[in-house]
Amino acid sequence: MGDRRIPVKSHHASGAFSEKARSDFERAREAYRGVRKQMIEAFRDLLAERLQNDRRYRVITHRWAGHGGENYHPRNKEGAATKCLYSKRFGGAGVPTYDLSDWRWIEIKIESKDGNEGTSSLLVSFQSPDYDEKYRNHHSLQDRIALIDGDADGFDGSGNFEDTGLMLPLNEDDADTLVRYIEERLERIGVGHGA
Repeated sequence: MGDRRIPVKSHHASGAFSEKARSDFERAREAYRGVRKQMIEAFRDLLAERLQNDRRYRVITHRWAGHGGENYHPRNKEGAATKCLYSKRFGGAGVPTYDLSDWRWIEIKIESKDGNEGTSSLLVSFQSPDYDEKYRNHHSLQDRIALIDGDADGFDGSGNFEDTGLMLPLNEDDADTLVRYIEERLERIGVGHGA
């Protein structure tokens, strides 16, 4: 038997789901995304300028760098049962894509002089991973800035990342402090990398 429950309309909530409320939400989200992107790119440019004389490090600045895709297809959800569930839920559309464009980072490549293996990059992530060992909960702290070594993801509590304690929006003092944190982290990584 199918689920025959009939949704009950709430008079109090109806304004929250109105076309105007949805439109206001979309405008606010687009404004937030635009200002956030502008601040992160300004910081990336400042960082590239501060590191430009050190040949050991290169800030990645190409067009596709530093953000997730708008139409990410979750390949881990290709199983028949999951496809069937999503098809029922979304009218045959299958597994919906994810918009990961709010996931933002700056990548700094570490140039090895002698080809040693090791951490090859440092990510400045604008959402800090967090792992609560007691309750085994994973969190992503939006707009909290973390430094993540190489291929680590920071969610395993392994110590390959550092929560800087800084958050967006940054002021000039915060930006300067963050550059110093990054330079210190790069020096610690570089010692073991042959840089």
